[in-house]
Order: sequence, then C-alpha cells, then structure tokens
Amino acid sequence: MAQVYLHPQLGTMSSDQYPFFFYGTLMRGQENYTLLRWRTVYEQPARAPSMMLYNFKQYPIMTFGHDYVYGELMILHPRSYHELMKEMDYLEGFDENNPAACDLRRVLIPVELESGNQTLAWTYMCSPQDVAKYDFRQTIKHGDWAYYKKRNLIESRFGSYDENVYGKPASQTWQSNHATQEQEVPMPQSSIFQWRDGEGYLILLGHGNFDDLLTSDMVGEALNRTKAEGPLAYIWAAGDEDTAEENLQKLADMGSRTGYLVDVVDEDKATLRERLEEAGIILIGDGPDIERLRGGLEGGVMRSLQRSYDNGATIIGIGNGAAIFGQWLLDNEHQVRPSFSWLKRAIVTVDDADIDVMHEFLRNYPNAYGLGIKAGAGTAFSPDGALEVWGNQQITVALGKNLVDGE
Repeated sequence: MAQVYLHPQLGTMSSDQYPFFFYGTLMRGQENYTLLRWRTVYEQPARAPSMMLYNFKQYPIMTFGHDYVYGELMILHPRSYHELMKEMDYLEGFDENNPAACDLRRVLIPVELESGNQTLAWTYMCSPQDVAKYDFRQTIKHGDWAYYKKRNLIESRFGSYDENVYGKPASQTWQSNHATQEQEVPMPQSSIFQWRDGEGYLILLGHGNFDDLLTSDMVGEALNRTKAEGPLAYIWAAGDEDTAEENLQKLADMGSRTGYLVDVVDEDKATLRERLEEAGIILIGDGPDIERLRGGLEGGVMRSLQRSYDNGATIIGIGNGAAIFGQWLLDNEHQVRPSFSWLKRAIVTVDDADIDVMHEFLRNYPNAYGLGIKAGAGTAFSPDGALEVWGNQQITVALGKNLVDGE
C-alpha cells in the first residue's frame, strides 16, 4: 500500500527543507503550478496570519497586515528540493545574495493548518520597505486569490456568481470547519492514508455531472494526468445507460480520448476483460444503485480493473463510483457492507445523510476512518505516494478513536 506521512509539527523535516506556503500562481490549478507538478509529496490548505493580500497587475502580492491570507502548504520532494527552490527564486525574481534589491523576498513565516497545528514555511512576499513603492488600491479582503480569480472569471462569463454552486472564499469554509469540528479534520496529520499500489492515478470525486464547472474541471485534470495509452472505458452500472451515453459525449466535447460504455452486469467476461485491460482511463460513473455497481465489479471485472491500474491506467470514481473504493461502503439501505479495500481502513461517503451512520460505524471500528467527499470536491492519489485535494476542497476526514489517540 502507498502511504503519506506528515508529522503534526513537521518535525521530520530537515532544518534546510522547510515546506512552502503558496497563495497565488503556484497553487494547484493556477498558471505556474506546472513548475511543481510531480515534484511535491504533500499538499494541503493553510493560511498565514497577520498578513494582507493585494491584486497588483493581475498578480497577488502578500505583505504584513492584520488578517489571514489563504493558500496551500506544500512539501517538496527531497531529491529535487534545492533545484526547485532555485527555479522558484528565479520565477519570483528573488536573489538570495542580494535580497534588499528584490521586490519579493523569500522569508520564513508561521503558517496555520486546518487541524490547528502550526509550522514554519517559506513564502514569497513584499517587504515592508517596498510596500510604499506600489499603488495597492485593490485589496483582496477575504485573502483568497483562487476564489477571487475564479469569481471574476465566472462573473465575466455568466454575469453572476452563486457561492452555493461554485464555492465560498476559504475564510468562510475554514470557519465552518472549525465550527463543526469534533474529531474531524479536513486533512489528518498522520499516516492513515494507505491505498493500493499501482502505476496509475486513483481519483475520487463527489457527486456531480459534466455540466458542473468544478466536476468538469476535475475530470479534465484527471484526463491530463493520464500517461497510459488506450481508450476511455465508462462503467455505468450505478446509473442508467442513456445518461452514461450523454456523459460520454460530453467527455468527447471536452477533448477526451476515444471512449466506450462498459456494461459490467450483462456483458460476457471475455469482452469485459479485453475492454478494461486495454483502457488507459476507466471512469466509474455516479448513480443511485451502488449495490448493482458493487456486484458488477466483483471477481474477474475487478481483477481486470486492477491490472489496468497496475499498468498505469487512471481510475476515476464519481459519487457512488468513488464510494466503492473504501474497505467498506454504505449500501442502498445505508447499511455498512464490505467493499474492495483500495483505501485501507476507510469508509468513503459522498452523501451528507450518511454522516451519522459513518460516525456510528467508527465508534464500533476505532481503527478505521471516514473519508467524506462533498459535491464539487475530489481527492487524487498518485502512484508516487502524493495526495492532493481538488475542486472546492470540501473533504472531511473523521477518525476512529484509536487513530485520534495515535494508535
């Protein structure tokens, strides 16, 4: 099983390899993130206290202030750490031999995680002495550059922005996480995430359809990440064939590779094996009948899916198509049943109505954890052991008692 480990205080980091805090173009999904892709081992939401964020010529600038700036904490891969730091210094115009001559400086600042822990991290920000040089008229009061940029884009296209559909600024969701938090943290600070080894990506998304901007963006990102050749196989057993046919056409309109529908319930075994094992992308679609989906995937079908994943295929699960990858799932009657254990010790939920059932399950299984993926959010488990949070980042992890106690 692949796994991710992050010490609560980042004490395992060497003193010259601090994590980085990014709040602008180097965040995931922003234009300069390509510099970091494949070169991080962990990414999670974070915020910098006592700061202020400005829009300066369509780029964000952070300086000292009296509020929070929201972004992402990233741990760089140790083998490429110093090389990547030099590349980022060049990008940001920072010269460590002459920092006083630079508009942006790389400095260590305290950063807060959603779990409540704090750490030191490198960031690039404007020095106090240089603030007076610039005309910072456009203050981003909520401190969230990704939200600011997305809102401006959607308003320019559609004339309005619905926060219930496209997401709220991090300042509001962060407060919400803390207001409802008991034993839940959006991203746990321990090695609980263990998933099936393979050469491909495992990408789990919450409920959504391909007309949703967030869902289509995440699916598009998954398609771009795929290295394996071969067509796209769409498994639709949780839903209906007509909807799957429409979704397959929408995928084609997005620029996806050639694809076909796979009926894991009624097609013969030889055809299923051939279609799944030649695929470079296997998408398991959403729908209300998770029991039908689980039954169709059992036995040889799941073995073929695993072989494709072992050879580098990307596996994408949406809604109930994502929930089947835990060690347990909730069936059509909201009862706990064993599942395929791609995520060891996990029960994956995609419906708010299942939260109480999940908590009751964790009281009886203290070594397990619950992974809640809301609509518009997703998690990407990479073949090199990195874990990423996608979309609106509304991912919740509920820990069993033994995991909370560190056992």
